[in-house]
Amino acid sequence: MRRNKIPEAIRSFRRVAAMDPPDPDVIGVLGELEESIGNLDDAEHAFARLVRVDPRNTTARSALGRILLARARPGEALRHLELAYEMDPYSPLTRALLARAYQMQGDSSRAGDHWRGVLAMTPEGDSLHAEAQAALVAIPTANPRRPR
Repeated sequence: MRRNKIPEAIRSFRRVAAMDPPDPDVIGVLGELEESIGNLDDAEHAFARLVRVDPRNTTARSALGRILLARARPGEALRHLELAYEMDPYSPLTRALLARAYQMQGDSSRAGDHWRGVLAMTPEGDSLHAEAQAALVAIPTANPRRPR
């Protein structure tokens, strides 16, 4: 979608999202569009609504966690990310978001556990794989061969 068409698309998706019963797909796309242009308040609102409409939607919980991390609210993010992880432990994106949240809270041990999970789940060359490698190097306790 062309960048100049996004505000128009958002207006259209808002109208459809306001209908009853709510359409989870429309709410999710609205959240993604809002996030893409930096409207984090509206993106958070959309993803929080999607979680209320569909509490078992792991994509919605991960997206809400991502927004909360971007807003420097790791404690709130962890609530949603842990639930997403419980429902789908095989998502490397959710594991990466969990690792970031734990890092923001200063919990290197849990962050390292999740970064190692990301490494195991992603191929070399993948951006999450590279991020996990860099994060693990930066965590002193994550590399037992590293002098302390």
